[in-house]
Amino acid sequence: MVKYDMLTPAQCRAARAFLNWTLADLAAASGLSRASLNAFEGEKGNPKAETLARVRYALEQKNIEFTDEPGVRIKRELVRILRGPQCHRELMDDIYETLRAGGGEVLLNNVDERKGFETHRDELLAFLDKAKAANITERLLVCEGDTFFLLPAECYRWVPQAAFQAGVMNCVYGDKCATKVWGEDIIILVQNAAVAAAERARFEHLWTRAEIPVIK
Repeated sequence: MVKYDMLTPAQCRAARAFLNWTLADLAAASGLSRASLNAFEGEKGNPKAETLARVRYALEQKNIEFTDEPGVRIKRELVRILRGPQCHRELMDDIYETLRAGGGEVLLNNVDERKGFETHRDELLAFLDKAKAANITERLLVCEGDTFFLLPAECYRWVPQAAFQAGVMNCVYGDKCATKVWGEDIIILVQNAAVAAAERARFEHLWTRAEIPVIK
């Protein structure tokens, strides 16, 4: 019998049953083909570790937790803390993996792209290239007068400097919200559809009142 280290066919089938997902649903979420998923669940062949990781990640994004028995259950903890210098890369990776299958929009408030570019240049540019290919778009609220843009100007709006000085960056994508305090290598990531919807509505309120940048 083939040994699967990070995910078994039985776990995959059980996770789909929890979510009431078809193979097509899992294929869309993981970016894999229905044929390859069907073969895996039927215990045919020997899937690559990358394939298993993508399947597992897609299911975990829907609050599926894999146990040691092995089994599956619904994960109750919806808050993650990303710590250390790598937390920025982890956030970008999570944004990409969350939206890669169907594309989507990322909303960022209180952003200073220059600082991000100076400290995480290669990772940021690589993320932007991947995001564009996956039809992931962004809108950003930045400080008035800021013209350091990595994306087309229409993706930005200016907020008054007094409001920008709050010192907290917020990011909304899919059913997730991320909050980062400036100058600290820590990000609080919350996965909750209602919270994400509320933050998205707040962003839209600010966006409609923000100033269109004037590029000279």
